[in-house]
Amino acid sequence: FCVPYHAPEEYKVSVESATEQLVRTRDQSVVMTGWGSDTFILLQNASNSSLCSVSSASKETGCQTESAPLTPQFSNLFKNSLLSDFTLKLADGDFPGHRTVLFTSSTYFRQLFTDSGSLGVLDVSNYNPTAYNCLLQYFYGAPRTDMTVPDMFDLYIL
Repeated sequence: FCVPYHAPEEYKVSVESATEQLVRTRDQSVVMTGWGSDTFILLQNASNSSLCSVSSASKETGCQTESAPLTPQFSNLFKNSLLSDFTLKLADGDFPGHRTVLFTSSTYFRQLFTDSGSLGVLDVSNYNPTAYNCLLQYFYGAPRTDMTVPDMFDLYIL
């Protein structure tokens, strides 16, 4: 698993200390990796359960985290109208959406569905459909397709 990491330079010592602690307590390989300004903590042999806990400190500071991708059985719902309860209008066609999957995967969708509970259609046709599909693949835990560099930039903007 790769966990996104972004912090100012002055926190480098804290991250190194936390990384050492993680290696000692979980007996796993932990590596700082990334390219450019994007940095990730690579956890080898980590389980989903080890990535989903929220400490009381993060609750107190108001930090929000996105959850890890859902379990593989939700990947069967990707682009499947079975149990679909709303539609995403993409530039290249309609996507049958599942509120539960997107609500649990994204703070954006959580807020959207909370504010407008009866939303039947969400028009996102002004976004790059390849980038939006990749985002949805991540939320559903579906295998992701290859992307071009321009599509990756559009995904980053989402």
